[in-house]
Amino acid sequence: IHGTQHKVLWETSEDYATPYIISSTKRYNCHHGFDRNAAAKRKHNEAKENQKVDHLYITDYVIIQDTKKFNCPAKAIMKEVVYFTDFKLINSSNYRKKQQSKEIKYSLLQKKDVVISRKIIVEIDCLNDHKNHPLGKIELLSQKIDPRLSVKISEYIKDGVSNVREMRRLLNITVNEMFGRKNLPSRTNRRFYPRTDIIRSHMVKERLKQ
Repeated sequence: IHGTQHKVLWETSEDYATPYIISSTKRYNCHHGFDRNAAAKRKHNEAKENQKVDHLYITDYVIIQDTKKFNCPAKAIMKEVVYFTDFKLINSSNYRKKQQSKEIKYSLLQKKDVVISRKIIVEIDCLNDHKNHPLGKIELLSQKIDPRLSVKISEYIKDGVSNVREMRRLLNITVNEMFGRKNLPSRTNRRFYPRTDIIRSHMVKERLKQ
């Protein structure tokens, strides 16, 4: 803790006031929040467009969502608070608080032994603060396909599978083998039961690799 980097604040109760500082703060945005890499992605996509070879079958299946950012404002904030319990004040006038704050900073600057108490405070926005995307079970509909299924699609394409319906049947068998019939995920879980257009898009991508 560096004495000159943090402002000394005061937590006041009926009996006394306790000085503290907020030593660190971290903000965690909703994973559907603002896309901070939007400019870089746009530049990358423009470069890809300029280099694209004019094949019609490439443009038929531009379906896969390249981002899951929906500008949701919801957030969680985590603060580490450090209390200086030896510097409590009973008669906490503004003057005494200023003097005590100076004493705390001086003690920290001189690296004196100071009794402290740490606390982590977490502030989480409520569900109503989430915007522009579904919540709960509905959100399962927007999940990405499981990587193990992507591998299976690649294998089946190499084996000559070209029909989307047949590919779905094979993927369902794969999911049954992964979980067993008694522990299968919900049919709304798109991670393991992707939509037809998503399966088709993955098939097209795999064909282009070969």
